[in-house]
Amino acid sequence: MQEILTYKSDDIYSRNLVYKALVNDSAIPNPGMPESFNVLSNELKGLLMKLGITETESNSDELIQHFDHLGVEHE
Repeated sequence: MQEILTYKSDDIYSRNLVYKALVNDSAIPNPGMPESFNVLSNELKGLLMKLGITETESNSDELIQHFDHLGVEHE
C-alpha cells in the first residue's frame, strides 16, 4: 500500500502536476494512483472481484474523479 501513496514514475498525471508545481513555484499536490494500481484493479476484475472505495471526509475530489475515470465504483 505504501507504493500507492507515493509519487511514482508510472503515475503520469501526478508526475505532470508535480512538474507544473515546481516550474510555477507552487505547492506540490497530493499523489494520485500509479499505473500499478490500475494493473491490480484490472487483475481483480479479471478474477470477478469487485473493487470499490467508500467516501469519507478525507477523500479528495481529485482522487474520487480519478477513481471515476478508472470505472471503480464508490459510495
